[in-house]
Amino acid sequence: MWRTHFPKDSMKRFSRPLFRAAFCGLSVFAITQARAQVAAPAQVAAPAQVAAPAQVAAAATPLALQNPGFEDAFAPVASKSDADNKQAQISGETAIGWTDNSNWADVGIEYARDTSNPHRGKAAQHITVKRVSSGAVQFAQSVGLKRDHVYQVRAWLRGIGGANFSLRQAGAPYGVYGSSRVDLSPEWREFSATGIVNEDTPGFVMLIAQEPMSVYIDDVSIVDLTSAIAGAPARRGNLIGSGSFEAGMSFGWSTRFEGRESNKVLDPQATIDTRTAAVGHQSLRADILPGDSVRIASPAWTFNFNRFGLAQSERARP
Repeated sequence: MWRTHFPKDSMKRFSRPLFRAAFCGLSVFAITQARAQVAAPAQVAAPAQVAAPAQVAAAATPLALQNPGFEDAFAPVASKSDADNKQAQISGETAIGWTDNSNWADVGIEYARDTSNPHRGKAAQHITVKRVSSGAVQFAQSVGLKRDHVYQVRAWLRGIGGANFSLRQAGAPYGVYGSSRVDLSPEWREFSATGIVNEDTPGFVMLIAQEPMSVYIDDVSIVDLTSAIAGAPARRGNLIGSGSFEAGMSFGWSTRFEGRESNKVLDPQATIDTRTAAVGHQSLRADILPGDSVRIASPAWTFNFNRFGLAQSERARP
């Protein structure tokens, strides 16, 4: 993470690592050869090579979920959120161990046990989201999480529409440790989300919907990957593709200009500078009006076995 300040009417050119940054009050700057040499969290050892699936499976520690395959009994849905909201119309039955967490929202939901086409076994959970006027539909199970541990949650899903599958904090501030966008199809597909937890906390394995949809969920699991990544050697080299901008500003890079003066300019854009480069022949250039700023974000990169990162800075302030 980098935070940088510059006085007005100054000029700076960069060859140091830079991924998402905001710079205030200068006329021109250039980014050349963005690089990431990822360091591990304090309690997790050095960055890891991507391990083979068999090695990871052997080292991963499964956490117990109640009724992860939805084979046990179902019961009338009882929402566990702490709001009494007449706008939430929630009906049907959920598998024992699982709960609705949506009665704080303005939603219409129907839960049901499905035996027509489970992924495995005899049953799956069916969720029909009829409307989401405000808030979100949240279907979840609680799980205890430990500080500086890396977890991966997995679930088999099918249906129509889209949702998010995530591992998140159960209480305020409701932090999200890992999340995966789910684009459903009629066939069963496995989705996963991986994240690092930075405190000892109750968590949720959660499926979230913010629009009408129909989803079937089955065979959910969570594993602790900390031991799977702790002893692996560091990855070397630049983890960010296209970091020298030799092919231009490739997919995944983005810029956002902010400030009163930039708002007066129609669609300000960063450009590729072919005259300035620390590595290769090109760099990324942004012309900023005095007092304004720009945020530059890199593509996400993979590190320490299926974990994703995007280094970012706070917005620089004068």
